[in-house]
Amino acid sequence: MKNRNWIKLFFIFVAIPVFGVGIINYVVDPFQIYRKLTLYPFWYGGIKHERFHIAGLAKNYKYDSVVVGSSMTENFLISDVNKLAPNSIKFSMSGARAYEIHTVLNYAYRYKKIKNVILGLDIYGLTGDIKKIRSSIEFPFFLYDNNIFNDVKYLFSLDVLQESFDTIKKKHLHTKDKILYQYEHMYEWQYLVKKKISNKQIIDTWYNKLSPYNKKDWSFEKMKKSFDYNILSIIKKHPETKFYIFYPPYSFLAYKEWKDQGVLKDVLMLKKYIYDSLSRYKNVELYDFQVVKNIVFNLNNYKDSQHFYQSISSWIIKQMINKKYKVTKDNIDSYINILKEESNESDKIIKRIKN
Repeated sequence: MKNRNWIKLFFIFVAIPVFGVGIINYVVDPFQIYRKLTLYPFWYGGIKHERFHIAGLAKNYKYDSVVVGSSMTENFLISDVNKLAPNSIKFSMSGARAYEIHTVLNYAYRYKKIKNVILGLDIYGLTGDIKKIRSSIEFPFFLYDNNIFNDVKYLFSLDVLQESFDTIKKKHLHTKDKILYQYEHMYEWQYLVKKKISNKQIIDTWYNKLSPYNKKDWSFEKMKKSFDYNILSIIKKHPETKFYIFYPPYSFLAYKEWKDQGVLKDVLMLKKYIYDSLSRYKNVELYDFQVVKNIVFNLNNYKDSQHFYQSISSWIIKQMINKKYKVTKDNIDSYINILKEESNESDKIIKRIKN
């Protein structure tokens, strides 16, 4: 009798609350893992949420084209992208590593026939081990596999429960983040920049954050292996898809940093290798916006040493539409030389700004 009473008490005080969490998370489904939200507006924001969001977006939204990459792709406007690749969606992840992009695209292909992929190819994302992910943000691999049973990590999560309550309360509708309820502005950070950051402040912040690179992670061989495994393998597998791949135009400070850290040679070898590899595929166009000096030397285009404003994101789409800065056999060597020049000219620019 006592055992029966204990079981009843356990059910009342433990099992019911736990199942209650699961029911709420399933019904509200704040990250749209099971269905597209209809009762509540969806908030396309939060750096720590992007990787959770994409699992639901890829599965339950309608799209033919995908923008994928790091924070360098977060400021793309959907209306701009649609001019190049209609019916588009953004799978942007702050600090995205190549393996995360690989995982997201493979997952999306399970549910959709993708006509176009616009991929921001970050050199930083190719460094390190092949399956490296951003260490400071969880990647929910359990949402990207075929095992429905490990979804318990989603259903019974107290963090997800908080998101369920926030979704019901529409927490962000009355904050500065309300723009992120708009599909057009999904994941963008431009609205947070209220005033231009001075060139001197950008340089000072960049200098204060400098730290030694792990040269093994930046070796040509390691980056090559990551590119082959994470990016090239998908291109080989999907000849039906048009791939627009571009190098984001970081400011000249990034190229100076590569030179000073002793990895520029490996980066240039990698860029040559990437062109040679991609030039074999008719469904791929490679663009290098790092060679555009009037962009990369103008710090008024940036909020820090790497992140360019939304106006540059729109400009990038226009250039790809017009086939400008497309890498070809006739310009690959000159483009590599331009990057060397930018790293060499950096000291003069810094000195002029600081004085």
